[in-house]
Amino acid sequence: MLVSLITIWSSDDDTSGRLSGMIYDSLLSPSALAPDNRVVVIDIDEESLQKIGRWPWPRVTQAKLLEQLQRQQPAIIGLDILFPEPDNNPLADQELKYQLSQPNVISAVTFSQPEVNPLHHKADPAWPVSDTMIALAPTLLDMEKTALGHISPTYDADNVIRRIHPVICTDSCIKTLSIAMLERLTSLTAEWSPSTSYIANSQFCIGPYCQYVDDNQHIWIPYQHSHIVDAIPAWKVLTGESIPNLRGTLTLIGTSAVGLGDNVITPLSPETPGVNIHALLLSSWLDSASWQPLPHQTLWQSLALILITCVFLVGAYAQKATHQILITVISIAVVVTVGGTLFRAGIWANPLPLIITMTVQLALMAIAYGVRNHLERLQLENAFNTYVPPFILQQLIKGRQDHDALAPKRTEITVLFADIKGFTHLCEKLQPEQIAEMTNHLFTELTEEIHRHNGTLDKYMGDCIMAFWGAPLSQPSHKELALNCALALQQRTDELADWLTRHNLPLVQLSIALETGDVTVGNMGSRQRRAYTALGHPVNLAAHLQGMSNILKHNILIGPQLTSQLPVSSYTSLGELEIKGITGQQHISAPKQNMDSQRSIVRKAQSAKKSTVA
Repeated sequence: MLVSLITIWSSDDDTSGRLSGMIYDSLLSPSALAPDNRVVVIDIDEESLQKIGRWPWPRVTQAKLLEQLQRQQPAIIGLDILFPEPDNNPLADQELKYQLSQPNVISAVTFSQPEVNPLHHKADPAWPVSDTMIALAPTLLDMEKTALGHISPTYDADNVIRRIHPVICTDSCIKTLSIAMLERLTSLTAEWSPSTSYIANSQFCIGPYCQYVDDNQHIWIPYQHSHIVDAIPAWKVLTGESIPNLRGTLTLIGTSAVGLGDNVITPLSPETPGVNIHALLLSSWLDSASWQPLPHQTLWQSLALILITCVFLVGAYAQKATHQILITVISIAVVVTVGGTLFRAGIWANPLPLIITMTVQLALMAIAYGVRNHLERLQLENAFNTYVPPFILQQLIKGRQDHDALAPKRTEITVLFADIKGFTHLCEKLQPEQIAEMTNHLFTELTEEIHRHNGTLDKYMGDCIMAFWGAPLSQPSHKELALNCALALQQRTDELADWLTRHNLPLVQLSIALETGDVTVGNMGSRQRRAYTALGHPVNLAAHLQGMSNILKHNILIGPQLTSQLPVSSYTSLGELEIKGITGQQHISAPKQNMDSQRSIVRKAQSAKKSTVA
């Protein structure tokens, strides 16, 4: 399928051919134009039509033009003019026939669009064939003396002429005008030389002068080798005006007059005189300035496409956008560099299949990148929307830390455990529906408070809540946030007194413990189920410390590591104590209730409680 797609996009038909042609034309940059005195064009231009008369000129006039040219002693005269019909004046035809039968004159024929035999073999090429050939009128043709050359270029899908067949056959095979002229000039016969390499095409050579021939038996016209060729108005030759010396030149007769229909579309101009194509070909032959398409193009393009696809797949799986962009830029740079190098070497590698492939792959990469980002966003949201407040979640997504956010890592956090005091005793007095109603409402309120202080909710454990600060996003002030949240949780619990009373539920209090330290935090668990949580000594210590609230007569207790990092003025030391399940004595403290902010919170809580009881 890959080769089929490349073959389709490498073809010269319809859309692909037009796109390929546009790319080809945009890359052509003619070298610095230099005069070529070896080739001359006798131009039947607008001025000549005005001075001599409208076209077609009488055969006598055309014979005189050839006669006058012969006096200038050009080496070869090639005609880019057709004479398909006999003239009413037989004598005039005889006179022109005489001039056309001169040894150094090549007359023109043309074919309908030729077709290449698909069964041609490399060692024995089957040249393109045509059903129709427009040749000289029988009254002008001397079968033994008249030399013929075809002037039929190949029109691409966009009607631009970029190639020409060196040989076209009907009953006999006719070489193109430039080859026929060079054969007469050198007295050599053009020969086809098959290629034995995967990096070069076959060649069509006239002695030392060679041009590459592609797999479809085309010579690619080397427009980038364009020269300035003298164009002498035909009327000057006819009237004997002074003209440049034509001795030993390759002289072409053609027309640039707009009304004669011989102006064609080429990469150089939409109004290029057809005779100029043959002049360009002659200059290129003489300089052996050949131009060739990349041999075995489908094979090389398939290999390049596979390589580029592999590179793009690597880019698609790169975790960082910068890596993807870098891989993409390098791939494009390599393709452009290789293509440019081949082009400068005179090799045309049709980039359209690769452009299409790279465009599709870039689009797919962009789509895949967008889908992956969306899935990662959903993964983050699913993983954290019950743990962290929306603000933290948006910061996670915005900061593009999603690749590491779930992975277990070691970091410093402050952990908080909050438990409903006397919950076991409450369960003995209340119906299951009341317990569910009370805990659901209480945990909703407490969770909102944790999120308001930018905390991460770890889990609910019966009547206990575990939360922490410092992960998944780093929070430099995680200690202060956790301590303030603990005080706010106490206040929020006291403010629930009115709601509990209205629902015939008992008043509750919280016992809270806080500790700071290094833990392992991340997505952990079994293959069947994972959860984002924190593990480590500070977590164990805070969990055990929370159970000592009733013993120490303080609703909020602070562990030793957090105590050591708080200002002395912010806590009341409770001394060195042993905590069940924890080795060694621990310095425990409680928040000072006479701090301005804390005193205000406690005052509000007490006021709300008294009002509810009353």
